[in-house]
Amino acid sequence: MKSKVSTLFVYGILCAVLAVAAVGCSSGSKKTEAETPDWTQQPSRTVDAGYIVYIGKGEDRSPGRARFKAEGMALQDLSNECSFAPKGTRIEDHAEEVIQGVTHSYAKIAIEFQDCEAARNAVTPEQIRTLANPQLASEVKRYQDAIDNPQPDETRPLEYANNNGPSGGGGGGGGVMFIRSSSEFFIVRQQVAYSKQYVILAPAAQYPPMAVQTVTPVRGVVVANSAVRQYEIANPQVRSSSQTFSAVRSQQRFVRQPSTAMRNSQVQRAARPVQQNRRKRRRLER
Repeated sequence: MKSKVSTLFVYGILCAVLAVAAVGCSSGSKKTEAETPDWTQQPSRTVDAGYIVYIGKGEDRSPGRARFKAEGMALQDLSNECSFAPKGTRIEDHAEEVIQGVTHSYAKIAIEFQDCEAARNAVTPEQIRTLANPQLASEVKRYQDAIDNPQPDETRPLEYANNNGPSGGGGGGGGVMFIRSSSEFFIVRQQVAYSKQYVILAPAAQYPPMAVQTVTPVRGVVVANSAVRQYEIANPQVRSSSQTFSAVRSQQRFVRQPSTAMRNSQVQRAARPVQQNRRKRRRLER
């Protein structure tokens, strides 16, 4: 009788151990929302006690790649607003959860308003390099190359801003640009971010003071900055909005307005049949 009781006792203990192990395995494969920090449920952009906070998200079967996507997204959104990630940028936290074998990674990155404003106001190569964090600029570049797939209108050099803005604002060399929609607002900010990224990652000798290759991009950034400021004055809600470059792009995939050059080519193509018909009529009249 004793041996039977002890056997049952041991059997019961083994069952309990297996049950606990099963629960542990199931919780490791799928974490509940309550197990991730509250900040992972925040909007992509929030303002908190003088800081702008960005939340990046990434998914991948590789935990390292998921984290890379999350951090890259948050850094790119910060760079879009501040024009680059300055030395005051803080990578505050990371969190992960695994759902059905896929790692969902979150990154929390913050910047003080004053540091963001200083970065936005930097226009010369010297000012940009003094404030920039080259390591973070390189990380953003790797994210763009590996994950982001930038669109042509986002990477277009700003030299054209001296003549025409993305909405066709003419300047004739007077440096006028007009922003007429929220999508253009984010695109122009991204063009500025790319222009400054080139400066940060390029050799210092590439931008000697007062050289043409230095002065031309600076003028383009100044013109674009002015257009961004004007849009913010006309639409003050954008400064407190939770919208970010990544969020707006993923929602709309940028239903883009054609660029000035594209619109001009479309007008020219539309005009060709009319011109051809006129030529035919003239030949007949002769």
